[in-house]
Amino acid sequence: MCGSLNGIDDPWVAAVPSLWFDGENCWWPPKCRDNKSLKKFNDLGYLPDHNTWKSYPAKMRKQYMTFEEAMQHETKAVENPLGDMESTDTEKE
Repeated sequence: MCGSLNGIDDPWVAAVPSLWFDGENCWWPPKCRDNKSLKKFNDLGYLPDHNTWKSYPAKMRKQYMTFEEAMQHETKAVENPLGDMESTDTEKE
């Protein structure tokens, strides 16, 4: 599974494998600077290495079954930063 994440401290949106998100932070591999390299890291099944990867505070927008589906929604998320955010039960009240 993959997710669409929003940065908390900085305004960013990214589609990443769900295993790169620990519930509070998105772990990002070094030298991954564009969608092509991001897709390669995903396709090769890389898991976060907490010694070499940087972490960024993030919040899950929405989960998708495939990386491609998450990437398609990434553009929409950039255009509508608050749309499609998954909310907790307390946020719905």
